[in-house]
Amino acid sequence: MATSKNFFLNPRTKPIIIAHRGASGEAPENTMASFKLAVQQQADAIELDVQRTKDGRLVIMHDNTLGRTAKGHGKISSKTLHYLERIDAGSWFDPAFSQERIPSLGHVLDTFGTKTQYVVELKFYSRDKAGFARQVYEMIAQRGLLNHTMFLSFSSRILDAIKQRDENTVTCLALVPHAPLTRARAARRHDVIATSVHSRWLHGRIGKRDQPINTWIGSGKPAQIPKRRTDMITTNYPADTRALLG
Repeated sequence: MATSKNFFLNPRTKPIIIAHRGASGEAPENTMASFKLAVQQQADAIELDVQRTKDGRLVIMHDNTLGRTAKGHGKISSKTLHYLERIDAGSWFDPAFSQERIPSLGHVLDTFGTKTQYVVELKFYSRDKAGFARQVYEMIAQRGLLNHTMFLSFSSRILDAIKQRDENTVTCLALVPHAPLTRARAARRHDVIATSVHSRWLHGRIGKRDQPINTWIGSGKPAQIPKRRTDMITTNYPADTRALLG
């Protein structure tokens, strides 16, 4: 197999370790503390969730509302970046992280640059999915990080918009935990398929394809490496997962 310019498509003997929302088993998810810890633990890539604010800025947050991982109420899309950057996004995990804030995508990319790789999950909350996808793409392209990035989404429409902008980008369609056959067919348009280690039927089905598989192994500390074929492992505990790989 020829070597690809993009990190995620290069052949390797061991699975890539992707830190899910950073090292989120040991630090508050989607914060700079979590991402820094993942890089320190030598995760191959950090996964982060991106969505758009009221003023059209890109921030790192999984839920479409405040409350679970950040203090406050209301939808992310109804808040400005200035407002969100002042919210405590760490003390829910542990009081020691009370100074953590919701980071912007630009801040994360500028902080780490080429020191790590990125799995950028585009959340499907935006009404303007194509415009949102292009905005995320342009921010990453402007920083010269396309070959360090894999775009992931549960929305094939969002990923299709990125492919239409640049057919050479690496896209990953998430089929976790279950997916109708129509979405499984849509996955053929993309480079990588994401599934869960618990989705045995789906994993068995897509395992017959030649596309790389990105396997989510669950939120707890891993006890073993998946026995099914997997090219990438998404984990909350990158250091423990690395140790299991040997």
